[in-house]
Amino acid sequence: MKAILVSMSLLAVATLSGQAAAPKPAAGTSATQRSAPPIPEVSLEKKERPFEIKGNRFTFSGAAVQLAKKDNPLQLLNPFAPAEYGSGRDNLVAERDPVTGRPAGLKFFSIQF
Repeated sequence: MKAILVSMSLLAVATLSGQAAAPKPAAGTSATQRSAPPIPEVSLEKKERPFEIKGNRFTFSGAAVQLAKKDNPLQLLNPFAPAEYGSGRDNLVAERDPVTGRPAGLKFFSIQF
């Protein structure tokens, strides 16, 4: 019985000694004056993407628009093309198949109101 009581006491002491103490605030600052993580800035204006054409009321996008805007449209098929020709992911449909996670399709031409 004494062995069980001693082993439980040692286990409790070992557990308590392994816990880290809370860091103390610097001198002259209270707990409420500690620095909080910075809040990221949110921009509400939409940036023009290279694969879109914005009009007064409509926004045109898709692979056909990207072909029309580029000087050398064959570079869109080149996997080693420079970044100025965009990514293949730009023209994917936003929804994905819930089972496999694959994209649902491609946008050849789309109009947003």
